[in-house]
Amino acid sequence: MNDILGMLDTLDAFVATASRVPFSDKVLIEPHRIRDLIYKIRDTIISYQQEAPLPQSFSDSVENPVSGEAITTIEQAKKIEKGAKEYAQQVLASLQLVLSKMKKDLIKLEKNIDSGRTLLEKDFYER
Repeated sequence: MNDILGMLDTLDAFVATASRVPFSDKVLIEPHRIRDLIYKIRDTIISYQQEAPLPQSFSDSVENPVSGEAITTIEQAKKIEKGAKEYAQQVLASLQLVLSKMKKDLIKLEKNIDSGRTLLEKDFYER
């Protein structure tokens, strides 16, 4: 579990130390770094699911469904996994939004550059 928390801290550090986009609250993050971290989180969650020791009373809970200790542990693991997936989805959605806004800004910048070149050419030929 500490592994996942450490990786989420790393993800938070990526965002906190990322380059800022001027005049906005957006940041630039290298997608491969985020994807690598998401894959590690996913692999860690899967390994926890596969290696998680079953509670001592698990066999009792199978025979006696009233015993909720094993069910509670499994439900907690599922909630943690769901929360991690939701967080990763939010981060990816945020990154996708940043990228789409950056594309729009780049298009505007390209138009400004073209306009500047056109003005320079007009000024040059009018002399």
